[in-house]
Amino acid sequence: MPPDPILPASLMTLLARFEPCFTAPSFRTFCALAAGFVAQTGRRTVCGMLTGAGCPGPGGMTGRTGSSRPPGGAARTSA
Repeated sequence: MPPDPILPASLMTLLARFEPCFTAPSFRTFCALAAGFVAQTGRRTVCGMLTGAGCPGPGGMTGRTGSSRPPGGAARTSA
C-alpha cells in the first residue's frame, strides 16, 4: 500500500470528485499515483509516478524487482 500522500486542498478537492469510482484502498492508491504524477520531474510513466509518490524500491507497490521483459529484451520468434 502506498504511503498517504499529503496533497494541497485544491488537488484533494478535485480528486475527491472521483472517490465514488473507487473502493477506499483503491482511492488511496489513485491519490498516491496522482501525487506522484504531479511530483515526478522526469518522464510521465507509471514507474515514475510510483517513484514520485515515494513508493519504496524499483517494484513500487507490487514488491517486484527488475524488468517484466524476458531475458534478452523482446521475445524472439523462430523463422
